[in-house]
Amino acid sequence: MNGSRSATRARRSGLVLAWAGALALGAATPASADAAPSTLRAVGNGLTFVTPDAATVNISVARAGASADAARGRENARLQAILAGLRATGVPPADVQTANISLSREGLGPARRGHRRRFRFVASASLTVNTKRVELLSRIFAAASQAGADSFDGPSYTVSDPSAGKLAAEAAAVRDARRRADSAAAAAGVRVTGVQSIDLDPSSPSSTSPAAGAPSTGVTAPKPGVGHAPIPTPVNPGKQEVDATVDVVFLVGP
Repeated sequence: MNGSRSATRARRSGLVLAWAGALALGAATPASADAAPSTLRAVGNGLTFVTPDAATVNISVARAGASADAARGRENARLQAILAGLRATGVPPADVQTANISLSREGLGPARRGHRRRFRFVASASLTVNTKRVELLSRIFAAASQAGADSFDGPSYTVSDPSAGKLAAEAAAVRDARRRADSAAAAAGVRVTGVQSIDLDPSSPSSTSPAAGAPSTGVTAPKPGVGHAPIPTPVNPGKQEVDATVDVVFLVGP
């Protein structure tokens, strides 16, 4: 009887010791997840300049007549002359788009007593020239003027390759962000050790805007007439500024 009680007490003591040992081992086990890395966020800006290689010019013509057919006939004849002049400059037909054709009736003052009010019709049309041959711009303006255009507007410059300049601007923006991060990290007594993420478009698309020397102009074309040939219009595409902004999260450490 006494032997059986002693054996039971011994087994209970062994369980208590084993459980205590397990608690001790569990307390010594390190945390399974590592602490989150320290980061530093910096926004960088960069810009570069590119030479535009495409341009848009808008050309308009309007003619009046006593009837709709008369107005449209005069307008169409002038429009055909402008198109022929553009072809003569070397602009292919595929680069010319008919942008607008309209016809309206206008009253010629108030009606006099005993007379019906008089009206006239005005027919108008506009063309949009999209060309990648910016060297033709001066000749395009001359051809439109000599053919009887009532007005033309442009050039509006663009870059045919959307990524032209953007890659260089983004690289400059990343370098700017890194310089800012290095300065802030040094002030905080740490250093940049890596990059966690880069957002190339944090708020809005990279923009391309005209720089000095690349203005857009609006010109009213003179009426065609006899006399000396007009002085060629000087056209200079200049440069365009391409901007980029990046948002970079850097890793920092001691």
